[in-house]
Formats: sequence, structure tokens, C-alpha cells
Amino acid sequence: MPAAVKTNDELFLEGLRHALNHLYDPEQLRTSRLVQLFALDGQHAVATRLQQLLLEAIEALRPATNEPAGAGRRRIHQVLQLRYEQQFAQKEVATQLGLSVRQFRRLQQVALESLAASLIATYGLAERLDHASAVGAPRREDVDVETMAGELPQSLQWILGLSPAENTATGQALSDVVRLVQPLAHHHHKQLVWHGGVECVAAIHPLILRQAMVHLLNTAILHTPGSEIAISVICEGVEVSICVRSGAGGVGADQVEDGGEEAEIADWDNEEAMVRQMLGVWHCALCIVDHGDQWQAELRCKRAQEQPVLVVDDHAETIDLLKRCLEGTGYRMIATHEPQRALGLALEEQPCAILLDVMMPDMDGWEVLTRLKQHEATAAIPVIVCTVLDQSELALSLGAYAFVRKPIRREALLALLDAQPVREPARR
Repeated sequence: MPAAVKTNDELFLEGLRHALNHLYDPEQLRTSRLVQLFALDGQHAVATRLQQLLLEAIEALRPATNEPAGAGRRRIHQVLQLRYEQQFAQKEVATQLGLSVRQFRRLQQVALESLAASLIATYGLAERLDHASAVGAPRREDVDVETMAGELPQSLQWILGLSPAENTATGQALSDVVRLVQPLAHHHHKQLVWHGGVECVAAIHPLILRQAMVHLLNTAILHTPGSEIAISVICEGVEVSICVRSGAGGVGADQVEDGGEEAEIADWDNEEAMVRQMLGVWHCALCIVDHGDQWQAELRCKRAQEQPVLVVDDHAETIDLLKRCLEGTGYRMIATHEPQRALGLALEEQPCAILLDVMMPDMDGWEVLTRLKQHEATAAIPVIVCTVLDQSELALSLGAYAFVRKPIRREALLALLDAQPVREPARR
């Protein structure tokens, strides 16, 4: 049976959902098909204009202050504000509203439809939609991660709410897991051997790595031979390998690679299948071989490459906040409260992005931005202007990559940093 053809209203709703999911991603907004529908193409600062249009539309649905907390309009505005304006995950918003994830998804659909209807009425889009051709239809690669929900069991839906920018320091994470399972090992007369020492950052969320390692150590303690279980970490090139070995000498690395079909465990139990699904979402692999008296599991992840981010802000509390925002991610912060040092640090560090305050003594952010853009070696570095005032037009006209108002949320900051194009450092 052929798939049903979607109406233009349905395609507009899909395009709206996609734009809201990428509300703080300038590159995605620039290429949104909503740009043409709202007649923004060809205008200056298209991404910022579309972002402001959507934020204003959400604000326009704010109910009167005297409406009761449980009123439908208030619920709809809460969903739009928390889910899209503040970029909270589905599960977080559902918890705040006292709903199950399934109930929240139904309410989220109603909220999206209400916002779409408001936009169509406000901007007179009905006639344009009648003549539109697949307007707002998301590209295959732009489909929101929530579409993966149907591929995961209900018990793993929470994974979709985790930030993809989170990384894990393996040393601390493994020490915590070893400490957690130590009583179980002692009860079964097993010795856990973990010397630490090797510290690297793996591109996997801490919760995912923790759950996977708890499963592997639990399996090694309860179901493998030998009295000693060795845990080791190897950081080579762009890969991190975490090995758990049990039995007479363990299994060699060459056997893990080429052990043959007879060595592979074919019938995974439900728990192991779930662990593999969890790891698969994070592009990590799990290889287990069992030779009877020797057992080994190897968890392979990408190695997180920490990129420098330069913060120029004269407020210590803002620098501390941004530092916390970047902890455990693929970024490391370089900060200065002296705007005069910004150009020199940018030349020396060649950061992937610069977060720039505007209102600073002695030299304001506009002067710093101008100097950065005039210097050949720093002109291509994306600058994100951060201030409490809405001065987006000025920032973008002076060459800023993006503009955000303080206080900046962690999710919005990471979305902007993750959207930066990869570039080669300029010659100084």
C-alpha cells in the first residue's frame, strides 16, 4: 500500500518542529524551508530573524496572569517555552509538568499544532501553503533524534534526552564503577584489578558508560572463570578501548579482532542486547569473546577531542558559569576578564569559537570584535556575542557568527558550539 501523501499543513508542522528543535543552531535555521515561507530569504541575518519570529510566536501564546495553572493555554505555553525556548529534553519537561512521557508527547503535539495555527493566522500563510511545494519538509539527515524512539524499547527512551555533547573522563568513571561493584566481587571471592593511571576523555555520555561497565563487571563477576578480573584502558589515536578480562590470562587483543565466529557469543540475553542498543546510539561498539576458561569484553568509543573556546568577560560569575557548562564536553575553556588580551589569546590559542561579552570597562566588546575581524589570523574564528541587551543586528553586521542573550543556557551554548564548521587554524 503506498504511503499517504502529506498535506502542506502537515509538512509545515514538520518544518516548524525541525526549526524549533534547532532554534539555537544558526546553520540549520538558515537552511530551513520556513525561511522562504516567511519571506525571509535574501534578508540580512536570516537565522536570527527566524529565531526571533519563532520566539515571539511562543511569547504571543502566553496566557493572562489570572488564568489557572492547569488551564489548557497555560499548559501549551509551558510546553513550548520549556521544550523549545529553553531546550529541555522531553523527559525533563514531562517530569516538571507531572506527566508521563507518553502523555507529554500528546500535549507537545497539541502545543505544536496551536503554534502552527497561530503563525498561519498571524502571517497570513494559508494561501502560501496552498501553493507551496513540500514546504517545511525536513531532509532525511535533519530528522530529530526523537524519531529514534520507535527503534528503542520503552525502558531506553530516556537515552534520547541526554545531551550528545557530554563526554566522560574514563579514569574517574571507572574508579566509581569499580567502587560500586566491589562488594559484589568480594562476596564472590573475585579480585578487581584496576590501577587507573591512564586518563582520557571518551565521546560517550557518563550515564551510558556507567551502565555498560556495570553490566560488564557484573557479568564478569557472576558468570566467568578465574578469581581475578582486570580492567584496563587504552587510548590510541582517535579511539578509546576499555577492556575487562577474566580467566587464565585473559584473551589477547588479536583474538578479540580475529577470534572467529566460534568465539563470538551469538545468543545475547535481553540485558546485553539493551546495553548494545544504548552504546549504538552513541556510536560505540562492544566486542565479547569467550573461550571457556578465558573471557574478555572490549568497549570501544571515539576519543573526545577537546577544542579550545575563548571566553572574554569581565564578570567572574559568568566565567564560572560557562566553565561549568563546558565541563565534561568536547570543549575546554580559556578565559580572560581583560578585553585587551582577547586578540593575543585568540592568536596564540586559535580557539574554535570566542564567547564575547559586550559591556566591559576600558574596551567594550564591539572594539574587541572589530579587532578580531580585522586581523587576518583571527578573522575566520566564529565569535558569539553574549550580552543582556538585544543587539543582535549590530553584532551580526560587525561579523559575529551568532548572538545570544544572557544568561545563556548550557543546551543553547553547546548547540552553537557544535554547529561551528571545522576549520584549519590560521597561520600567525
